[in-house]
Amino acid sequence: MLRCLLVCFCLVFASVCINACSRNNKDFSIIEIKCGTCHSASIVYGENRNEHEWDRIIYAMKHRGLKLNPNEEKAIKDILYKNF
Repeated sequence: MLRCLLVCFCLVFASVCINACSRNNKDFSIIEIKCGTCHSASIVYGENRNEHEWDRIIYAMKHRGLKLNPNEEKAIKDILYKNF
């Protein structure tokens, strides 16, 4: 029984590590550059929202001074929609 629990723990731990590593390997530099100027980008990475919520947040940030051209906004939304 103990061996079974140990194997299950190892499998869960490995899957969490793989997920975290795959997320960190993606290029989120635009998030670091644009969002990270006013606050830590880790705030963005810690969120899990749907597309509508991300649209509202980007809209609010733009009213607070975030400068984005249409290509940057699309790139940020693509990253947020797919990963967070």
